[in-house]
This record gives sequence, C-alpha cells and structure tokens, in this order.
Amino acid sequence: IFATQETRKVFQDPMLHVHCSHRQFGLTWKLEFISMQSFYQLSIKETLSQLHSSPTGLSNTAIEQLRATHGLNALQEAPQKSRFAIFASQFKDVMIIILALAAIISFVVGEHTDAFVIIAIILGNAWMGYSQEYNAEKSVRMLQKMSAQFATVLRSEKPLKIEARELVPGDIVLLEAGDIVPADGRLLEVNALKTDEASLTGESHSIEKNTEDISGDNLVPGDQLNMVFKGTIVSNGTAKFVVTSTGMKTELGKIAGMLEQETTKTPLQKRLGVFSKQLAVIVLIICAVVFGIGLWRGEEAFSMFLTALSLAVAALPEALPAVITIALAQGARRMVAQNALMRKLPAVETLGSVTYICSDKTGTLTQNVMTVEKLLAADGKEDLLWHAMMLNNEVRFSEDGLLGDSTETALVEHAMAKGHLKEVSDSMYPQVLSIPFDSERMRMSTLHENERKWILFVKGAPKKMVEVLHHVHESEKASWLNTNR
Repeated sequence: IFATQETRKVFQDPMLHVHCSHRQFGLTWKLEFISMQSFYQLSIKETLSQLHSSPTGLSNTAIEQLRATHGLNALQEAPQKSRFAIFASQFKDVMIIILALAAIISFVVGEHTDAFVIIAIILGNAWMGYSQEYNAEKSVRMLQKMSAQFATVLRSEKPLKIEARELVPGDIVLLEAGDIVPADGRLLEVNALKTDEASLTGESHSIEKNTEDISGDNLVPGDQLNMVFKGTIVSNGTAKFVVTSTGMKTELGKIAGMLEQETTKTPLQKRLGVFSKQLAVIVLIICAVVFGIGLWRGEEAFSMFLTALSLAVAALPEALPAVITIALAQGARRMVAQNALMRKLPAVETLGSVTYICSDKTGTLTQNVMTVEKLLAADGKEDLLWHAMMLNNEVRFSEDGLLGDSTETALVEHAMAKGHLKEVSDSMYPQVLSIPFDSERMRMSTLHENERKWILFVKGAPKKMVEVLHHVHESEKASWLNTNR
C-alpha cells in the first residue's frame, strides 16, 4: 500500500514549472524541471492556461492564494536612511579619519587653535556632502511616483477599481489612454493601442501594440509588441491584458533592483584612499625617524614625542577634503542646472574619468521631446492647416499636460503656441468620424462637418500620402518625397 502512495507538489513561477514527486520510504524520487516559453511567444489561450486565469478574471479564492505566493505588486525599497545616518556616513573617508586623529593630537599637544580649525573643516566638509546626498535622496523618492496607484480589473466577471499593489499574476486589467500600466502583462484585446515606453527603451515614439504571439528568444521589451510593461503610459487606445509579472519581477522591478545594488567606489575615492594611506605611512615613518634621532641625541622622550606629533599634524593637508568637496559640489550644481541628478558627490568626478560612452541617443544626448521646426502650406491655406493640426489627432488634455503620441502632441503644442485653441477648432469643424493610424494605411483620417460640407483631414507617412493625391503632378510628388528624406 505504501509503495503506491504518492505525494505530488507543483510550484509555479512565471517562467518555470518545477514538478516534485516522491514515494514514501524513499523507494522512488523524481524531480522534473519543465522550461516554459516567454509569455510573448504564447497564444492568448496558452497564456491564460499557463496563469490559470480566464477572460472574465480570477476568483477571490485564487487571488488570496496567488497573493500569498507572489506578494504585493510593489517595488522593494531600500531602507530609507535617516538624516543622522546620511550625516554620519560623511565621516567614513580615510582622510577624514586621519584629520580627526590629527585634531585629537592637536588638543593633546596644546595646539587648540589648530584643533578647532581642523574640526571646523571636517564638519563643514560633512555638511556639504550631507546636503547634496539628502536632497538627491528626496528627489529619487519622488521618481517612484511613476508606478500606477490604481487599476481597473475584472474579477468574477465584474470590473473593479483597486490599488495597483493588490494585483496578482492572472488578473485581467483594463487600460485606456492616459493610464499608467500597473504591471507587466500579455495583451488579450487592443483597440488602436499605443504605449509610451520611453522609461524602458528610451524611444520617444509611441509603440503600436497587438495581440499576435511572437517568435524569437530573449527579445528585449521594445520588441515584445504583444506585451505591456509596468510604469509605461498608454498614449492612445484601449486594451485588456492579463498580468504575467508583478513587483520586482517586472521589467521596471529589475531596473529598480539594479539601482538598489551597492555601488563600488569611484575612481576619485579609490585614488584618495590610496593617497591617504600612503601619506599616513610616510608621516609615521618621518615621525619615527625624528623621534629616534632625538632620543639618539639625548633629548627627553616626552619632548620628542610631542615634537613628532606636532610634525604629524603639520604634514597633513587638512584643507584637501574641503577643497575637493567644494569643487564636486560646484560640479553637482552645474549638473542639476542641466537636469542631471547626482546622488553622491564623487560621482561627478567619475564622468571626467570616462573614456568612451556607448549610449542610445534618444533621451540621453537628446531631450526625448519632439517639436515642430518648420511648417509649409503647399496651397497657402494656413488657417485650414492649423485646424488640421488641432483636430487630426487623439491627444487628450489633462492637468499634467498633453497625453498621446509624441508626434501628435508636438503638432498640437505648436498650434497652441501660435494662439490656436482646441475649442475653437472643435466648434468650427465638429468631428463626425475618426479612422486611427495603423501600420498598413500609415495614416490617420478624421471626417468633419463645416457649414453643411464635409472636410477630411489626413496626416501620415509622406510615401503613403502621395499615393492618394490625385490633383498633384508626379514630378511634384517626387519633389516632396525627396524633401522628406
């Protein structure tokens, strides 16, 4: 009876299934690892089956079990340093420790003025470092607001609005334009969906999404067109997706994990550490030699000891840490003026030690912002062109600014900067129909009514646009295409 009794446990991870089987009394053992495909490679049916979910959402019982397994959908934060801890960390440098010993020695030998000067330098240096690091930490905490706070989910066939941290793998989430994606997930349904993934990929253009499964291994997030990722923004359309990863297992969580890792010392810190140790050894050798020569000449031991200590204090460059900190603080302030945040002062010097920088251009060497540089009305009807810029788009207005595709927001912002109002264009040319941009047509069309007449505004790729122009000579079409190269 015991030989046939079997216990079986199944542990689930989004990327791996582990099946453990054993028979009692150690008669047989079996450990089986089944490698899973990435979710972007699976069909919708396979994805839902893998996550034990359905298009109508999870049951309450399943949600509790999954939350116990996966935890909350939140990024782990390193313990926040107190102000005292940040201030105390400024005294860990080898040179600062040597200067502190020098201040103590100065008190011992009666050089009180020197002692107070050294202490003032140490405290001033610590205060400058503390101010920079504390302000940088506050700014970093503010950046964590990128994550969504609430999400609309389907649970037991009912739409609910819950805190994003309560999501679990298998939840069905609804998205609309302007939403921040609350977790990584596989798309189930899309309607002209585009997402802004600049926070992950650095690309300024919104990415058009679909629901088709994709072949290929180890694709980067930017190539996973049937997936959405935590922290990215829905710039256009609506969608439904099933959550595949939460918390630190999301792409945003992986980045957060790398940021929280302990960093190594900067080149400046390494050089200062070596210099401080070498200086300490040299000073000790010189003091020992002076002390030995004094004893050899018959001087009193205590008198020579005080002389050696005074020599040690005089040999230390007490102003060096302050000078370095002031120089780095100036560099940090200049970097802040260029919208670059320096968490630690020595990192400023590290940039000067870099020989080559290999980086994606968008969002690094450029500002990740699109602007209209020049406008040309081929038939001279600029008024109609301004209305087309204001109306032929899916841009949404919010308290935080314009939401939508970067190209469309650039056109609307340019028109607004020239004094044109969306309300005026809407009243003059009310929209009747809209055909969104897609990868096949490569253009967007909006139909409007004005004084009982129809007018169609169209924008898109130049090559596709000239194909539908019937009142323009072929030579002029070719000229336009050459201009756009």
